[in-house]
Amino acid sequence: MGEFTEGQIESWYHGQILRIPHGKQNPTKKYLTTEQILVLFSGDKIFLQEKVDGRIRAEKVHSAQFNAFENMTGKQTVHKHVMSYTDVPADKKIYLDCIVIKNGKPYVSDTAVEYSKLNYAILTNCKGWNLEQIFSVLEAFSKLPSHFGSAEIEGIVVKNYEKQLFGKWVNEKFEDKLSK
Repeated sequence: MGEFTEGQIESWYHGQILRIPHGKQNPTKKYLTTEQILVLFSGDKIFLQEKVDGRIRAEKVHSAQFNAFENMTGKQTVHKHVMSYTDVPADKKIYLDCIVIKNGKPYVSDTAVEYSKLNYAILTNCKGWNLEQIFSVLEAFSKLPSHFGSAEIEGIVVKNYEKQLFGKWVNEKFEDKLSK
């Protein structure tokens, strides 16, 4: 396959992060299955990061590497921000991941981007957890304040780089604000 465009990488990356079902579910969104959730939490390192209310963008570093970031300028989002962020970087970019092209396919790397404020936790002893344990941890983390000045967070993104499996836990309050 030839070179990827920034738009192709953005679309691919966004499609990799399915929702973790809980509470009211949006019938237009894609959700992880129970088995996928258990696999998501089965790696050696599981990253929990704040989900932010922006628009995923990609910028090409070179032909085989892109940086994925959340664009926090209101005019670049699909909808008006429903979260009140008061502490975003000056360039309005919150970097998420590095995407590298290996053997003609995109791969999300955990090594090339400084996570800085985004990490809430790196879980290392969660193999064998059941859904109740997983949901309990996600619920607890989802009540934390935002690193970017909002009183509450939009949700949590869970990343298992080893298995290339990702999911997001969206707070019901955020979902309710979007539907109004």
